[in-house]
Amino acid sequence: MTSFDFEGTRLTLKPSCSVFITMNPGYAGRSELPDNLKALFRTVAMMVPDYALISEITLYSYGYLEARELARKLVATYRLCSEQLSSQNHYDYGMRAVISVLRAAGAVKQKYPGEREDVLMLRSLKDVNLPKFLAHDIPLFEGILKDLFPGVALPAPDYKDMQEAIEVNCLKFNLQPTSVFLEKIFQLYEMILVRHGLMLVGYSYGAKTECYRVLAAALSDLQAKNLELITRYFVLNPKSIYIGQLYGEFDPVSHEWTDGVLAKIFRDAAVDTTPDRKWIIFDGPVDAVWIENMNTVLDDNKKLCLMSGEIIQMTSVMNLIFEVQDLAVASPATVSRCGMVYTEPTGLGFWPLITSWEKKTAENFHNLEDAMPMIRSMIQWLIEPCVDFVRKHCKELIATSSTNLVNSFLNMFESQLDEFKAAPVKEVQRGTIVVQRYNREDNTFKVLVDIQFAAAMGPPGGGRNAVTPRYMRHFNVLSILDFDDSSLSRVFTTIMDWWIRKAHLPHETVLKRAGGQNVSTVFLVNDTQLKMEQFLEDINNILNTGEVPNLYPKDEMMTILEILKPRAKRAGRDGSMQELYLYFVDQCRINLHLVICMSPFGGAFRTRLRMFPSLVNCCTIDWFSEWPEEALRSVASRFVSEIDIDESLHQHVRDMCMMFHQQSVDLSKLFLQEQQRHFYITPTSYLQLLSTYNHLLTERRSEVNTLRNRYKALPALNAALAALDTLTKADITEVKAMKNPPKPVKLVMEAVCIMKEIKPKRIPDPKKPGNKINDYWGPAQNMLTDTAFLPSLKSFDKDHIPEQVIKVIQPYLKLEEFDPQVVKKASKAAYGLCCWVRAMDQYDQVIKVVAPKKAKLAAASAEFQTLQVALASKKELLQSVEEKVQKLEENLLLVDKKKARLEAEVLYCQQVSIYDPGAVPCRVFKSHEY
Repeated sequence: MTSFDFEGTRLTLKPSCSVFITMNPGYAGRSELPDNLKALFRTVAMMVPDYALISEITLYSYGYLEARELARKLVATYRLCSEQLSSQNHYDYGMRAVISVLRAAGAVKQKYPGEREDVLMLRSLKDVNLPKFLAHDIPLFEGILKDLFPGVALPAPDYKDMQEAIEVNCLKFNLQPTSVFLEKIFQLYEMILVRHGLMLVGYSYGAKTECYRVLAAALSDLQAKNLELITRYFVLNPKSIYIGQLYGEFDPVSHEWTDGVLAKIFRDAAVDTTPDRKWIIFDGPVDAVWIENMNTVLDDNKKLCLMSGEIIQMTSVMNLIFEVQDLAVASPATVSRCGMVYTEPTGLGFWPLITSWEKKTAENFHNLEDAMPMIRSMIQWLIEPCVDFVRKHCKELIATSSTNLVNSFLNMFESQLDEFKAAPVKEVQRGTIVVQRYNREDNTFKVLVDIQFAAAMGPPGGGRNAVTPRYMRHFNVLSILDFDDSSLSRVFTTIMDWWIRKAHLPHETVLKRAGGQNVSTVFLVNDTQLKMEQFLEDINNILNTGEVPNLYPKDEMMTILEILKPRAKRAGRDGSMQELYLYFVDQCRINLHLVICMSPFGGAFRTRLRMFPSLVNCCTIDWFSEWPEEALRSVASRFVSEIDIDESLHQHVRDMCMMFHQQSVDLSKLFLQEQQRHFYITPTSYLQLLSTYNHLLTERRSEVNTLRNRYKALPALNAALAALDTLTKADITEVKAMKNPPKPVKLVMEAVCIMKEIKPKRIPDPKKPGNKINDYWGPAQNMLTDTAFLPSLKSFDKDHIPEQVIKVIQPYLKLEEFDPQVVKKASKAAYGLCCWVRAMDQYDQVIKVVAPKKAKLAAASAEFQTLQVALASKKELLQSVEEKVQKLEENLLLVDKKKARLEAEVLYCQQVSIYDPGAVPCRVFKSHEY
């Protein structure tokens, strides 16, 4: 066979290619090979290596003349350590440990070629091994070295510049540069130089985090003197996310690859061409579930192998640092691959913490400057005896370290200063915890700060696991013992009194309003508000007698009666307190009306009627039965008329809602017959149905409008995606391999980088020496190496493109060289990318320009329609007024005519009287006599 099909791809077999599987089964994280695969390989058992011979040959290769003697001493050192020192999970004396010492020996030989070789070997042994030993093992280790290297003294290392930089940053971070702290930082630095993977091991308050923070800041400062490199670090908690989110995973349906957060950080660090040191910090437990996938990157290969087939090479300025409490569940393969730096809280102690707290407190509380010496002396006098007393005479429900106790004391003491002293000049950070939240959208951890947590838990045991010390260190622990009977009685009595008092408040308000202020009042009570039966007892009293005995305190009752006295006097009551109180009760009975709404379903209703007979005797009962069909129709008609749908649909929607409700009632009856269980369909259910219909209608209309707006941009978008589908890995490789790309290709790659918000690299301007310009070609080549490049374009978040990106991309779209047909002549891959950029811009224009305008048009149209309705109403009103005016004018005309006729008659009568005195006088009729 010379070739075969593999998942649709024809692969050619090469006789020179071989496959080897190296494995060490038998512990967590490893599994046996399946039999059908094992049968295809030849098993070769590996023997235990000859440490001395390998060491001798390696030392000779480094230029050591005393290689044989020094190799024997190296092997003897590890043999004696394994026999005499304590057994710890992070101790390793295997071949990889030997190799790390040999590499350190080669490095110091190259740096100090004239130094004695036994001195170089002794220094290498100490630098590599001393950081990992516990305090009680260090004297034993130094004794072993003293026996093997008698009379050999090591010169003190020159850390002058680094120590100065460390002390400056300790001052900046408000840390104390104690000898133990400085020693651990120096050990961490030396370990970083010889191992690309290392672990900071130790319990909380051992200063693991501060060690690498201060060292990184110090190294960055030394870069100004050209003594070191700028150092950047990226922190993640590998156990806070799933393993697929850590490394990356294939979608089970589409088989599309999605990067994990580690893959993204590792790739970004690997492709970064700056000389800066880059540390990836794994701040979380190490176990065989996730760490075994890093074996290839932790050994000499230095390659991160992902399931996608991508292999990312680690650079010389990268380090992987694991910050862990212990390695109890780590595999031997992991331990042997990493250098170890062990920090002990007891070595550092709690006094540096107190010193830093005193400095911070003095800065935050200026008015305490005179009192600080007294506070300091009290702490020095009391703190150690108090801690010793807790350790010897007290039992903790949850074990805490001494430093944790001291830290809790300082936090509580500082809170008292906040409470009783003046406000601090700047914000006092208390009880804060730094949290990382994994963001799945861009594979990053968001750091959340200044968050206060309050947690509650039972003591470990009985199925409850113990909380880790690394978690507990962030909390002030308050232990609460079991309550005795008197304490429990007091707690629940207080709660009961509180509820009763809460129930009395509404009664006081309504009775005072009805009886004291003479205001007609309706008190509406729903059975869902009856949290306690005591509340119903008060209602029963009001219904029966009009009062609640002992409801008001005496002084408050006297105030109410004094206000009531003038009104009672006018009603003929005498001024005695008893008579005034009876008048108050009468006014309550007259003015107060109680409306009690109860559901008859269940046993609670029957029980309440038996216990409180006034609910029946003193109430008029309105029994609301099922709504008839006419009521359902009326409510639905009113509802439908108020929603924005075509009038032709009103009747159909109304009938549909009625049908759903009536069928639900019928089904509930059938359910009762078959299951002997009630399921109540009430008028409230009907109202909820109508409300839900309106909500869903609005929601679906919004979705349809969104889809309609997107549909306008879909042709260009689909064309762009089709162009992307034609691209192959070879097309991308062709563009990536261009050393001097044509201008259209270069413009397209710049535009893609801008769309994906990839920052350019600053390079010297070839036209203007001394100046720098933005160059996108280097970042574009790095972008093309990403296997997820094409999928990222297809899944690009086109609905939320930043406005600044669209603004920057506009000049490119106007260039002649950016025309798709021009680009197509230069590169097929660039043509597809050019179409994609243009489609994204066109889609954005539709979504962000056309859609808002349409929304404004719809809003304006709706407003215009409302105004038209109002205008029509006003026109009708105006027409009515004009008709009334017309009628009044017509009446006025008739009256004027009558007036003229009467005036003529009066004048005629007067004339008749003058000329004929004997004539009968005329009778003048008033207008209403006509």
